[in-house]
Amino acid sequence: MREQVVDTATAISKMLRDFREKAVEAAEAPDVQAAELYDACAILVRKYHDEALPVIEVMPDFDLRERANKVFDVHGRWAVRTAEAILNSTSRPDRAGVDDSRERFYRHARTVIKNAAVLQRLTQ
Repeated sequence: MREQVVDTATAISKMLRDFREKAVEAAEAPDVQAAELYDACAILVRKYHDEALPVIEVMPDFDLRERANKVFDVHGRWAVRTAEAILNSTSRPDRAGVDDSRERFYRHARTVIKNAAVLQRLTQ
């Protein structure tokens, strides 16, 4: 279980690093280029999610699976909606849900790892 959580957290961390890099570049770019970069963010999220999915889907903790999938889903949807907002000259979506999804995953992942360690000690 610990390895699955670590592998999933690593995939999310890599996605976040690359996502932030592109999002920062997009925030400084002219509108058309920014929309393209946000679309690239969405594609990047899908790539990392597809790679992590085999590990995510076999984790025994349902809440952790849901939270991991939600991180990818929320980031991807935010990037798509941001690109659409730029192209349609409408207001950009709020980032609060993006940050919240990440925090919820990592908080629950720490709890799952801690509980697994306690259970392992009790069964030894």
